[in-house]
Amino acid sequence: MHMNISLALLNNTNVTLVDDGKSQGNQSKLASAMHPDMVLTEAFKLFFTVALLAIGVIGLFGNSFVLISFAFVRKLKTSVNMFLVSLSLAEFIICVSVLPLELQWHVKGSFIHSLFVCELMYTLHFALLSCSAISLMAVSVFRFYTIAYPFLAKRIKRKLILTLIGLIWIYSTFSGLLPVFGWRPKGSEVAKGKCLYKAELEYLLFIVVANYIFPGIIMTIFYAKIFCIAHRHAVKIAKNHICSAEEQKNRRKQKILLKGAITLAKIVGTFMLCWAPYIIDLILFYSRIQPPRMVHLSFYVLAYSNIAVNPFLYAGLCEDFRSVFWRCVRETRHFLLHKKIPIIARGTSTSFFQSNKTPSFTATQT
Repeated sequence: MHMNISLALLNNTNVTLVDDGKSQGNQSKLASAMHPDMVLTEAFKLFFTVALLAIGVIGLFGNSFVLISFAFVRKLKTSVNMFLVSLSLAEFIICVSVLPLELQWHVKGSFIHSLFVCELMYTLHFALLSCSAISLMAVSVFRFYTIAYPFLAKRIKRKLILTLIGLIWIYSTFSGLLPVFGWRPKGSEVAKGKCLYKAELEYLLFIVVANYIFPGIIMTIFYAKIFCIAHRHAVKIAKNHICSAEEQKNRRKQKILLKGAITLAKIVGTFMLCWAPYIIDLILFYSRIQPPRMVHLSFYVLAYSNIAVNPFLYAGLCEDFRSVFWRCVRETRHFLLHKKIPIIARGTSTSFFQSNKTPSFTATQT
């Protein structure tokens, strides 16, 4: 299907579906028919600017905290947390690359950068969305095996986890670069202050189906299996009131793993809910049904709000991250009051992440 799409999420007032061979006049008519409300109100522009800025700042500091915590706290370096750190790294890159460019474009009302930056912005957008969704899918699969096949899961080495994460990043990067590699009839352009990113409509459908809907289905299936296992264990415990010390020990371990699975399910569910409206918007775009621009941008804000929410989910739902988070808050308060720089060093009691008491770790331990 020889069609191409001009994507400009923020400032392009001429977002169109263009059939090869169609005239510019037909293109303009189509744009007018699909966008009855092209002009944004000043109130909405202010909301969009403040929301995007807040998401960028909170996401930057929150994901930086997650990455630094993982680097310095040994108890956090579990297999499951490695996948979460991969997700956090993807969100950190969005905060320092995509969001500043989008925000600058919106505030200035014109895209002032080169074609390379235009291509890079949307390539990162699609690649990092893919990386986030697939990382969460890998978490759900790995968590299922730790519960259903604990002895098999113990044989999985950290090297294998790192290899899997590396493959996720390679695949995500490749999928984001497909239009640049030639999956489109013509290249993108920067014209009249707009970044007009070109990609085949089939590519957009591929991203939505392969890198969001399919991982979402896999996550749903595996978490359903996990909760079925939890239900069977609950029934078994109800029937057997008396059990040996070894059985009690195994049940406690199983309870910890199930608690961790519930925590991860909440993180996955939040990701899916935040991104679902935006993905539906892309599907409607593929179907030549363009929602009002304010609705589109609202979905955009909701999708990226997940970047700011995730670090708080880790701190609020995971006991290990929560312990480190409050220690970080206390040390920051101490620094602000006494103007003393905490030392991040092994065995130093005044460090952000080191103390005589290691953080409790139950929610996501494998």
